[in-house]
Amino acid sequence: MPDLEAPTPAPGPTGSPGPDGGRAPRTAVVVDDHEVVRDFVVTLLQEEGFTVTAAVGTLGEGYDAIIRERPLVAIIDRLMPDGDGADLCARVRQVAPELKLVLHTGALLPMEERRDLASGADAVVLKSVRCVELISTVRRLAEPSL
Repeated sequence: MPDLEAPTPAPGPTGSPGPDGGRAPRTAVVVDDHEVVRDFVVTLLQEEGFTVTAAVGTLGEGYDAIIRERPLVAIIDRLMPDGDGADLCARVRQVAPELKLVLHTGALLPMEERRDLASGADAVVLKSVRCVELISTVRRLAEPSL
């Protein structure tokens, strides 16, 4: 998606303090069946200071990568050829409740958003050309909890 504009990066890295008092790495996993979208989201996250530890194209690969990598945040496409990203959120939430999960979707009705949040997603974000809402949501979720 070469004609897409990326939002301005946030200043400096954030993340939860690690056991040694330093910052925990800001890691992410991206799950999207569209390679161009997946690559664009990876680039945006990297520009935000995240290390993308996996970028995969199916829900099965997404589950395996999220459980293996335990990223700070996972960006999950809601409608995939092999299922619904909300179902992946529910599966992940059962075994890794601490992870931040963002459903990234092309269309959203209020009833769907409520269902998606109830499934275990921390946020549901509409896909857009500039991805401003996605990046602001990831920034917010990456901030340490008080």
